[in-house]
Amino acid sequence: MDTGPIAIKRVILGFLASWYSIVFLSNTFDLFKELTILPESFSFHSGNFELIEKVTAVHQFPHGMNVLLLVEVILLEGFIAFLFWRACFGIKADLQQTGTKAQFAYFWGISLWCLFLIFDEFFLVYRVFDGEYLHFCILIFHLLSYQFVMKP
Repeated sequence: MDTGPIAIKRVILGFLASWYSIVFLSNTFDLFKELTILPESFSFHSGNFELIEKVTAVHQFPHGMNVLLLVEVILLEGFIAFLFWRACFGIKADLQQTGTKAQFAYFWGISLWCLFLIFDEFFLVYRVFDGEYLHFCILIFHLLSYQFVMKP
């Protein structure tokens, strides 16, 4: 069993791919519950739509705009999950091609968390939810793991 640097890089990329996939699914199911496609009793959902409603209330965002925000986040998360899976399964001893795939996945992952932090400030999230630190920690994890994965 290989436990060298390539295997560790694959574990990190696989973790991020799995995590984004689960987040994508839980947010999708949350949207489906909001649109009454799934019953209220359906238990696997993120609860993020309710959080979006609370957070955006500071600027009186309409319900439809909140649905659109969640749809956009879901699409980005699904895209990022795909990119990390592609990088995970494409990793080779020669990191030239793998590096490009991983770099593209990290670009979008890091961009998403930067966007979340900007939104946190715009919507004064700290008044409703103490998630700003969580978003910052996830961004830091992305930046640190990027340094390791991209290292030859």
